[in-house]
Amino acid sequence: MLNPIRFVNNIFDDQNFSDKSLRIFTEDHLIRLANNNTSGTYTPLLLATTTRYTIFYGDLSSEDIKKAISQGFTLGTNFARTAFLKGLSDYKNLIAFRVKENTPAYEEFFPHGVSEFYEAPLDGLSIIMDRLMAASNTHLLVSDPTEVAAMLVLVNNYKAARTAQLNAFSLAPIPFNTVT
Repeated sequence: MLNPIRFVNNIFDDQNFSDKSLRIFTEDHLIRLANNNTSGTYTPLLLATTTRYTIFYGDLSSEDIKKAISQGFTLGTNFARTAFLKGLSDYKNLIAFRVKENTPAYEEFFPHGVSEFYEAPLDGLSIIMDRLMAASNTHLLVSDPTEVAAMLVLVNNYKAARTAQLNAFSLAPIPFNTVT
């Protein structure tokens, strides 16, 4: 038979758990997440952990931790940008097939050429992406909805990674859920 007392014991009511040990563990966890965030997989977890750390302990004090977290968000943004540009090279072929080059419709997609996407600064890329998706919705959504949706996913991934990178240390505190 199961011992019901075992389920109500507070495992954190132990001398080995302290604010200091939890802080050290969390800082180590943040550094490891940031260093292994090459594909942007850990960006949401990194963002959530950083937010909770800031709420509990205040601003990150260690410059090494700040640098590691910043590098993790930068890697995630760079990965999302690379994935978008790779998808764009395939998408350009679809656009050229559906909408003939040197037409006003084609100019809606690439008024300054495709190189504009490759040369755009990080913040300017979002604006160009919005223009690309608006033209896609006008000219490709009916004939190729799957391809338009796939490109939209790449655009949204980049925007989310860039927003996380910009907001890494300027987040408003998120209150903990409380049981009433």
